[in-house]
Amino acid sequence: MNEKPLILIIDDSSASIDLARSFLEEDYTLESYTDSRVGLHRIEEDPIPQLFLLDVEMPHIDGFTLCERIRKSPRTKDVPVIFTTSLSDSRSETLGLRLGADDYISKPLNPGMTRVRIRQQLELRKAQKELRNQTRELEKIVQERTMETNLVQDVTIECMATLAEKRDNDGGLHITRISDYIKILALQLVVDGEFPELDPERYPGRINMIAKSAMLHDIGKVGIPDRVLQKKEELTEEEFELLKNHTVLGRDALLAAERELGTTSYLSLARGIAYSHHERWDGSGYPDGLSGEDIPLASRLMGLADVYDNLITSKSFRQSQSHNRAVKFIRDNRGSLFDPRIVDAFMKSEEKIRLVALENYDDEDQRTALEILYDGMAS
Repeated sequence: MNEKPLILIIDDSSASIDLARSFLEEDYTLESYTDSRVGLHRIEEDPIPQLFLLDVEMPHIDGFTLCERIRKSPRTKDVPVIFTTSLSDSRSETLGLRLGADDYISKPLNPGMTRVRIRQQLELRKAQKELRNQTRELEKIVQERTMETNLVQDVTIECMATLAEKRDNDGGLHITRISDYIKILALQLVVDGEFPELDPERYPGRINMIAKSAMLHDIGKVGIPDRVLQKKEELTEEEFELLKNHTVLGRDALLAAERELGTTSYLSLARGIAYSHHERWDGSGYPDGLSGEDIPLASRLMGLADVYDNLITSKSFRQSQSHNRAVKFIRDNRGSLFDPRIVDAFMKSEEKIRLVALENYDDEDQRTALEILYDGMAS
């Protein structure tokens, strides 16, 4: 059995309350007060009414003040308020509506009209509540679908990146380290007040997006022959020229994905990083010989992170270098190979970067090299 909606009547006139009771009590549970001070305390008590019927002119506390209190309370801010008054001037009605009242009924109350107006307000609030619930449910569904999409996206990126790295004889943790290095460098740049476009408050998720997209930097290596990628000796000039083409192949592969799937932030960023991460600050890089700030910021971050990781990672034709030697190389090439501001951020956070590498090493040779902190090469 459904309970009747509770209506709270506050009116200093007993006659007015009796009149309202005569035609409302059949359909509603009524609670009434002639002293507005008592009514004010009742507003904050349970049960919460489904509607307030307030007289405007009352001693001690008038209806306008009660309405303000109702609207300010988190418990009752959405409960309908109907004013009843013998005042007929438009200024009073305007004031009441401005304070948050939902309707205005003149006294003496007309039973039929009052019942209709009350029913309309209760039905309106019920519909609004249902709409809010539906909206929350829809938001929940959208959030869940977005999380699923992001998860699929992340797994796809990592699988594609790992495939490319495996063909290059790199350990699978290379892409993990690269992603973490970039996050560390970018956050240090934010602390340093550099590159406003990285500011997490202004651009939420931007740093994570760059770090995630960077995992695809070598996707173009899938198109490079095994005889080049897996060669045990240093590459000849001709072989190196062939290897350099992985930047173009990576860009073209990601551009094809954009055409098929539509442009997304991570695909666009990944395309730029894949193409430009071997460009160098002084213009000595490839494929276009870009220099300075003509190189996209994400590619500059990737370029430094990639060089550091390559230095500490053993290849078939060389051994891992110590962390200090890698740091020295990067410091010595500040303003030549690397953006000076990114080098400065690297120098401030190099211990964090070393620890990331140490927690995600590929082999014992690399781990040992990372543990060597003082080898006479860092000064």
